[in-house]
Amino acid sequence: MTRVLIADDHRFFRSGVEAALASCGVEVAGSVSDGDEALLAIESEDPDIVLLDIRMPGLDGVSMLEMMRAKNDQRPVIILTAEIRDTELVRLMKAGVNSIVFKHDPDDELREAISAVEQGQRRIPGALMDKAFALAAQSEGETPLDLLTIKERRIADGIAQGR
Repeated sequence: MTRVLIADDHRFFRSGVEAALASCGVEVAGSVSDGDEALLAIESEDPDIVLLDIRMPGLDGVSMLEMMRAKNDQRPVIILTAEIRDTELVRLMKAGVNSIVFKHDPDDELREAISAVEQGQRRIPGALMDKAFALAAQSEGETPLDLLTIKERRIADGIAQGR
């Protein structure tokens, strides 16, 4: 039986994930509210898969994945998120995230992600892969603001100054 650790700062959400996993025969090895607790739970519980919220108090999911990989911990990590910023996406891809599941997805998406990573596959939505490739193709110093026209840049500057 697959053992999964859940790390998310919303208790209500964790309860729902726990119920969804239990209904498909996945054992919840632990359920914690932040990245620091998750690191301790990984050491004590040794789960097969880690589910991480991207934004948590203290150590966030992206930093936690980077720390795990720096320690040569290659166990599968599935990121659970409501949204993802470009910088987070790039960091996750560089760190070797195994799957990304949106919190608004149906619960079968999570089950399919778990099944895929158990088999050594990555499961990342196509739109995110396309975005990651586009971000990787940008030159090092290029930011989304660099893609604006001069007029669009002036408008953005005015909005930033409250005009």
